[in-house]
Amino acid sequence: MKKLFSVILLFAAVLTFAQVTHSFTSQLIDFQVTAEQTYKVVTNQQTNNFTAEEGAPMLPVFTKSFVLPAGSTVTDIAVSNQDQVLLDSGITLYPVQPAEWDSIPAFVPPASAIYNSSVPFPQETVVKSSDVTSLGYHVVTLEICPFKYIPHINT
Repeated sequence: MKKLFSVILLFAAVLTFAQVTHSFTSQLIDFQVTAEQTYKVVTNQQTNNFTAEEGAPMLPVFTKSFVLPAGSTVTDIAVSNQDQVLLDSGITLYPVQPAEWDSIPAFVPPASAIYNSSVPFPQETVVKSSDVTSLGYHVVTLEICPFKYIPHINT
C-alpha cells in the first residue's frame, strides 16, 4: 500500500509551555474516485465532511478535536512528513454545492478563480475551525484536508 501522506500536528500552549502532538495518516487505498456528470468526486468511508466553500473543489476533510490545558492558547500548527502521490491529471473535481434541506438549489458551477488557477487548493492542509472553552475545557477543532488540487498546471 502506498502512503498518501503523514501529518504531525504540533500545538504550542503558551501559558503552560506544553506541546500537543498528534499524528494523522491516510493511505491511497482509503479513497475512492468516482464520476459525477463530467466531474470526479473523491470520497472516504471515514468521513462525510468536505471542503465547504460553494463552487470550490469538493474534497474530503477530517475533523479532529483536542482538549488542551485550561488557559492555554494555540500559537502554531505545524505540518510535517508530507508524502505526495499524484492521483490523476487532467480531471475536474465536482464543485461544492449549497446544503439546503427544504429545496433543490440551482447548480453552482466551478469557481473560476480556483479552477483557472495553478495555486493548489486548499492552500492550507490544516485549518483551525474552532477554539472554544466549554464547561471549563479548552477544545480546539482542526479540519485536515489530505489533498492539494491543482486544476490548471502551466506546461
